[in-house]
Amino acid sequence: MRTPSDCTRQPRQCTCCATRSLRDRLIWPRRRPSSPRSHGRESQAPGARSSGVSLRPPARSSRGRVADLAAHGRPVRVRRHGDGRREAPPLGTAMGQLARARPGGGVPARFQGLLSAEPASLPYYMREAVQLLGQSGIALDFLHLLEDLLVLLRPRRDGRDDPRRSQLLLRWAVEYDRALHTPDHAPHSGDADVEIPRVRSPGRVFLTTATGETVIIELHLLQSFPVSNLNRDQLGQPKTARFGGVTRARISSQALKRAVRDDFGLHGLHQNELGIRSKRFAEEAARFLVDRHGKTEDPAQALAATQLALLVLSIALDDKERLPTYLLFLTHGAAERLAALCDAHWPLLSRTLADHDKQNKEKNGREEKLTKSKVETLMKSSAPLKKLRAEVLDKFLKPAQAVDIALFGRMIADHPERNVTAASQVAHALSTHGVTTEFDYFTALDDLSRADETGASMLGTQEFNTACYYRYANLDLDQLRSNLRPFAVNGDRGPQADPALVARATYAWLAGFIEAVPRGKQASMASRTSPETFFAVIRERGAWNLANAFLRPVEDADDLMAVSTERLLHHYTKLTRFYDTHAAPTSILTTLADGVRIPEGAATQSPDTCSGFISAVLREVGLPDQPIPGSSGVDTGAGGGR
Repeated sequence: MRTPSDCTRQPRQCTCCATRSLRDRLIWPRRRPSSPRSHGRESQAPGARSSGVSLRPPARSSRGRVADLAAHGRPVRVRRHGDGRREAPPLGTAMGQLARARPGGGVPARFQGLLSAEPASLPYYMREAVQLLGQSGIALDFLHLLEDLLVLLRPRRDGRDDPRRSQLLLRWAVEYDRALHTPDHAPHSGDADVEIPRVRSPGRVFLTTATGETVIIELHLLQSFPVSNLNRDQLGQPKTARFGGVTRARISSQALKRAVRDDFGLHGLHQNELGIRSKRFAEEAARFLVDRHGKTEDPAQALAATQLALLVLSIALDDKERLPTYLLFLTHGAAERLAALCDAHWPLLSRTLADHDKQNKEKNGREEKLTKSKVETLMKSSAPLKKLRAEVLDKFLKPAQAVDIALFGRMIADHPERNVTAASQVAHALSTHGVTTEFDYFTALDDLSRADETGASMLGTQEFNTACYYRYANLDLDQLRSNLRPFAVNGDRGPQADPALVARATYAWLAGFIEAVPRGKQASMASRTSPETFFAVIRERGAWNLANAFLRPVEDADDLMAVSTERLLHHYTKLTRFYDTHAAPTSILTTLADGVRIPEGAATQSPDTCSGFISAVLREVGLPDQPIPGSSGVDTGAGGGR
């Protein structure tokens, strides 16, 4: 049998070279061997940069796109039959063998991401899978993989999904499941007619993502602040709570989430991928009506029209400022969408407002504002208003993709069907020790005081404390994927979220909670610090807030951070042993504290840096360990906007 080393033809012109050429072209650029293995190729010039992979489809054929994928950098091991025929397993079988060889190594989550990836982001997930197989020395049939990728990546002329795509993914799942539970299973790929269970058990991967059990990331942080007042109560004092019979310093979860949301733009999320929380959407929409839709003759009429549109939605307005009685958390461009709807229905809104003013003057002799109850009465006999309500509900309260809404959820009291269940739960931060609020007595001098004037021109006090906080948050990846699923024209959810957006949202969540600090009193106290202990737990069910590690407060400690870290890890291992979990969760620890005694089994990985910690967490849940370049093309329902 001819081998690539014996072949005199050019690469990819014969069957024996096709697989070898594909494998060599799929090498991850940072892991490219110094001497190319494929024949007939020129080595890259020193200093030249490899092209890498882009989410944007190149202007060429699907076969060209396949060659831009990722990375089996080691020679392919193959089985040989008695007649000399070569055979290597297909992708699903190879991944099943890898999951069996590396239990708890995050392989099921990686394979799940591969199954749910859209064509645009498939290269990233394929690259990681093939590279991992190469590092583990597991064989892979590249010629078979090439045929599969042509089905997955080749667009149809009519723009519809290729029905072979779902059949192919089902075949991969069947191969994976068989290889995982039957190690001697022959790597054939024509068994897609086998029924796949709909219940997800540990180590199994299926095509459905929301299956009752999920992957949960738990983030435990220890962070010490010097003199600070990060989160104040109604009296201006640092917030506190009684815990374990002792007063503790506290930072509310709302303050922490606000700080994280404010920094999402620093961690790879575009403005169009984030929501806006406000009571002033009507005012913003009125400005759009005046500036963009030509309603310049009467700005007050434009504002009244947008307020009427909110009343049509049964959103009550207060009597003084005519603002909604609660904050609305909506997707980017909501005000612009409301303005466009008001412009389209301007005659109806103007007529309704004019009729109301006329009736009030005839009946009461004075002007009265429209209220929620009055508008609901009008709608009972007005079909056009009912139609307007349906359009405003669909477009203004559009349940489109916004990462912060998907992470932290929202509640719209008058429209509970548009509520979003939060994918992330955030606890109030508590000090690991008892605290006492202290007072800073300060004075201020008048720069323009007369020479005969002495003493301070202003006296005052401000409260502060110092504390080492335990912070906890978790992220349900299945809920996040569900929340980020796109919506079709009829309002139904799409089958799956964009894996690239899920990956970037998870990265932003991790980096945001690690780096974000509430902004209270920062100008006068500059209490900006970073966490010194990072502890992450990845589990398939359940979640443990480890605050009870500090139910007995830390006292008389020479190194408060080190003692708090030991308390945290000992409590975690004690819970793990007591509840005797059937599959020990993966735990990742990074700490700057000196002399910490780490209990056996407390941490399965110990990266040395913050970036290494984030990468380790992402790898364990099957996501790229670096943020995927994003675009602003998510389905927000409007372009531009605020």
